Amino acid sequence: MYRLFKPLLFTFLITALSATQACGQAAPLDGAAERIMFYNTENLFDTIDDPLTDDKEFLPSGKMNWTADKYNTKLAHITQVVEAGGFPILVGLCEVENKSVLNDLVKQPALAAKDYAFIHFDSPDERGIDVALIYQSSKFKVLASKSIPIVFDKEPDDKTRDILYVKGEVNGEVIHVFVNHWPSRSEGVEKTAPRRHNAANAVRIAVDSIFAVDKDAQIIIMGDLNDHPEDLSLTFWLKALPSDSKKTDNSLYNLADVFAKQGKGTHKYKGEWGTLDQIIVSRALFDKKGLYTKTDAAKVGEFDFLLSDDPKGGKWTNRTYAGDKYLGGYSDHLPVYLNLYLGKK
Repeated sequence: MYRLFKPLLFTFLITALSATQACGQAAPLDGAAERIMFYNTENLFDTIDDPLTDDKEFLPSGKMNWTADKYNTKLAHITQVVEAGGFPILVGLCEVENKSVLNDLVKQPALAAKDYAFIHFDSPDERGIDVALIYQSSKFKVLASKSIPIVFDKEPDDKTRDILYVKGEVNGEVIHVFVNHWPSRSEGVEKTAPRRHNAANAVRIAVDSIFAVDKDAQIIIMGDLNDHPEDLSLTFWLKALPSDSKKTDNSLYNLADVFAKQGKGTHKYKGEWGTLDQIIVSRALFDKKGLYTKTDAAKVGEFDFLLSDDPKGGKWTNRTYAGDKYLGGYSDHLPVYLNLYLGKK
């Protein structure tokens, strides 16, 4: 890998990070005690060829002409998003290649100053992209973690990225976190829907195993689900209810339905915003004891620097690439975040 601390690259990175401070203001906590975030990074690859994955496009000699400068810009941009989000205690990420890129990310000065560490497992995705969790190690104590594989009923030989499960403690309370990047729609919505149903079912099985032990478990599910809150993967297979539903044991509530109903989205496709990136929580996170949340506490990170003018009208994401054309932006997705408040125990 190209090292970040060669003189020229180090100068470049410091310049980029200075731009971070000039461009973005942290989203206010609005009285929240803590915040979590999810962000699809849009291809956080290093510049080294991994013979076990299909990463050839993202090499200096590849189709994307993925150089050390572009890689360093990407790291600085992700750092800027985390900073604009108010340095959340937990940040779920997807489309990250490996532990090496995460190690480079948490070494960024602004993140290192907040004691961010990471959890990551290699998964069998053919492109080598995985999910991960970065977290403030001074505030979040990891108790357990594992990857949960997704098996396709009708395509058992096909592979996708695993689900990341992390059990941790914050403010003396145990929370269960699932980070997801469900199979894409690139081959067509109907054809690929069963794959997302399998992914949702895998999460639901894991959630039910937690509820069987603790009906008051505090569970947070976040990710790029490649479906909308009203789709069957969410409503039937995951059994995620609308956020304003009556709160009952063993139930999950999709907080993304609030901004979806407002016409806000996290990804724009063919001129339409869609709510692919979502945050879903269990009943216990509404009880106002210790850490809790509210039905309107989930937000889309519509930070100005993440948006640019859409030639067809309105705004769209300020992305890294359009096809194979390098734009130097951030991602083709916007982040989502959730405020957590502190009540009496």
